[in-house]
Amino acid sequence: MIRSRNAGLLVLAALVASFPHPASGQAQGGSQTPKPGQASADSKVRGAGVLTLVTEPKGAILSLSGSSGITGRTPIDIPASISGRYKIVVQGAGFSRTQGAIYIPNGALPSVASEPRGISPGLILRGLNYPGLPDITSGHQARGAALGIAGTSALVMAGVSHFTYRRRLDDVGRLALDRAQEARRFRDAWVVYGAAVLSASAFDYWIRSRIDLRETTPTRLTLDVPTVTRGGAVWRSLFLPGAGQEFANHRTRAAAWLGVALVTGAGIVVADNKVQQDATDLKWAKIDLSNAAPSQQAQSQLEVDQARRNLQASDDLRRGFVTATVALHVLSLLDAMVMPVTPTAAPASKTSSIAPILSPSAAGIAVSVRF
Repeated sequence: MIRSRNAGLLVLAALVASFPHPASGQAQGGSQTPKPGQASADSKVRGAGVLTLVTEPKGAILSLSGSSGITGRTPIDIPASISGRYKIVVQGAGFSRTQGAIYIPNGALPSVASEPRGISPGLILRGLNYPGLPDITSGHQARGAALGIAGTSALVMAGVSHFTYRRRLDDVGRLALDRAQEARRFRDAWVVYGAAVLSASAFDYWIRSRIDLRETTPTRLTLDVPTVTRGGAVWRSLFLPGAGQEFANHRTRAAAWLGVALVTGAGIVVADNKVQQDATDLKWAKIDLSNAAPSQQAQSQLEVDQARRNLQASDDLRRGFVTATVALHVLSLLDAMVMPVTPTAAPASKTSSIAPILSPSAAGIAVSVRF
């Protein structure tokens, strides 16, 4: 019994000794593995191995586009032949769709080339661009288009109102000065509306989700990618209609909330101009009534009553646009509180198994670990 046991141990020891040792044999894939304490050329300069692109949390779908394109679920192995600047798009269940850029150099550490998280002078300046342009360039075309149309409309209407104001300054008559002042107020109102659209465009860009660098080595690049949370959606919608929906990947409803809010805001400007015109008409109707002859008093009173009704109607219209704008903002916030939010998939648990390997010539154990 003792001889048989010792013989079995000798066979097992011989089997283990016959396996290639990691320090002296070949690594998986045929590349030479360096001995402990001795760095290889690949560990210092990337050129012969792959770069593993990892996200935290894992499981995001990445799309790289540049001189070539790669799409897959992280972790992704990038061949050594790929280098340079690449646009990267992060998406997937539970991840806020984000666009950024990475730089993969030859002979240096890979890095994130897009705007990092946090406030910086560069971020502020890039946000203060033409309305909608920051959103369009960062991959949010629908909201960028809505802001761009609103900003362009404000610019055009301000220009038209300014030329109308300059032309009315040359008019004569009792209404000339009042009409010129109305055109000037209308121009100033469009300037204020355009400034509000520019501020909304900049703020929408400043709160945009971004990727960040977590770790970089010659063979591994780990990106911190944004995940969708209820709180993140709510506080964004608190400041700007539809911003939380955009963060949670509900892009159609995000553009709808913002677009309707911009339309009602423009409606306030137009309705306010109508109020100013009707107020001028009522003022001159009252003047005509006070100067009218006794035979014309009844007709002048009818004109005053009609002007007063017109003013009341235009004021109600303006109040309706203001109420609609505020209501849309509140409804957008409530929608962010109840809209479906997809959490990130839970990482698969590690499983392991041990299986004996028995044959007439050898004996061993196979250990399998699944990550």
